[in-house]
Amino acid sequence: MNSFAPRSNFPRRVEVIRSRVSLVAALRAAAKAFPQFRQCVARIVNNADRHYVGFSLDDNLRIAYSMGCHRHDHKRRTKTSVGRYLRRRLEVDCDDESLDLFCARVLSCRTCSNVFKEISGEDIRTAYAEDIGGESCMSGYSADERLDMYVNNPEAVSLLVFDDGNMSARALLWRTNQGQRCLDRIYPNNGYHVEQFGNYAIKNGIILRSDNKPPNDICDKYYNRAYSVDVAVKEDSYPYLDTFRSTDDCPSDCMTIRLMSNGDGRFQFSSVNGRYSRSSRGICSVCGDNVVDNGEFECRGYLYCANCFGCLFSFCVRCEEYHSSEYMVEFGGWLYCESCAHACLFDCDICLETHLIENLVGIDGLLYCKTCVGELFTLCDHCGEYIASDSLVGDSSVYEVADLESGIVENAMLALCEDCNKKNEECASV
Repeated sequence: MNSFAPRSNFPRRVEVIRSRVSLVAALRAAAKAFPQFRQCVARIVNNADRHYVGFSLDDNLRIAYSMGCHRHDHKRRTKTSVGRYLRRRLEVDCDDESLDLFCARVLSCRTCSNVFKEISGEDIRTAYAEDIGGESCMSGYSADERLDMYVNNPEAVSLLVFDDGNMSARALLWRTNQGQRCLDRIYPNNGYHVEQFGNYAIKNGIILRSDNKPPNDICDKYYNRAYSVDVAVKEDSYPYLDTFRSTDDCPSDCMTIRLMSNGDGRFQFSSVNGRYSRSSRGICSVCGDNVVDNGEFECRGYLYCANCFGCLFSFCVRCEEYHSSEYMVEFGGWLYCESCAHACLFDCDICLETHLIENLVGIDGLLYCKTCVGELFTLCDHCGEYIASDSLVGDSSVYEVADLESGIVENAMLALCEDCNKKNEECASV
């Protein structure tokens, strides 16, 4: 068609022009993060190939260009993806990963302010029921009652909805007690829409999370800044929360609670069944009291207040560690853990009374307490070995005993084992 055809032949001419302006702006913005694509971007901006490339009027995820038709004839313009155009038409040479990232940035940089809508009240319930932003633990009609916190607090929370005709996404928008508006986690979690949410937030003065990852134990989602929101609640009707997921107010006892973004509260909204749970941080795992107010003790990864810890655990004097009181062994007024008790407490094989291992004597494979040893054995005065009392040589009278080392004969009352006595007699007879 003649390039000088009347404008009236192309009723969407202005839209085509605007789509090109929008693409040029998006390409320039994306090239700042991907300088390796600046040359091909300049080629498109300068219309070097006379393709008059712009975003497609019919598909927000594609572009359109003129090939053998008037540049304003939107019906005949060729539609394709950004990546395919760069590969096929401009023959861009780069790895697939870099190209995919660049194309995603181009789509995210597109000026589409009309694709966002902020809703509140019952509209939030409808959006979740219709799976706006995709399916999740909170979407669908089954989640109806769990959404009451959002629906009944329009002054505190709304839902920012993204819809560009090809996909939809959502993110809660909280109005905090500190006067700031904070954007919650974005659903779906990945895609070109995530950056568009970021651009929208920056443009409108909304605080962004540091990442779009699931919540964790250390909930630091707003760059070390803590925010809070006051909301009215109904008993047994609580949503799963990603960021403002903790409170110090017991939801069952209060009509209004203060949600916190730092995750340090006594109660957590981390369940998908409409219930809340007690936090394991700063809370006694037994009675639920705040350990900061009542002394903090930690054992095997759990926190206990002073009262509960004293009732449940005891100190072993042997290994000097705390153990469950249920499995402690008491001996001599002291407590021993099971492991230490098995290692250091034994029964005498004669009287069967329990003694510390250091107070027992092992003789011929048997253990004897000191009392039983004294009654049954005598120490050989030469070799120091225990001698059974009925095996003593002589009757402990005064013997002429030769020093087994020096050969000097002395008068003494000695207890000798059989071997030592024999040696003594041999020395004395010399």
